[in-house]
Amino acid sequence: MDPALVKVLHDAVKTTFDRFYQPTIYINTADCTAYAARTFAAEKNTIERLRLSKKS
Repeated sequence: MDPALVKVLHDAVKTTFDRFYQPTIYINTADCTAYAARTFAAEKNTIERLRLSKKS
C-alpha cells in the first residue's frame, strides 16, 4: 500500500482513538502488521496440526 495513504489512515485512526480515550487499544502500523503476521502463522499452524485444511 502507498506509504502516504498508510500515514493518512494511521493518523485518522490515532486521532479517533485519542478523541474517545482509547489509547490502550491503539497499535501503530508496524506493530499491527507484525501482530497480523504472527497471528496468521499461529492459526495456520493450528489448522494444519488439527488437519482441518482443505487438500488441493
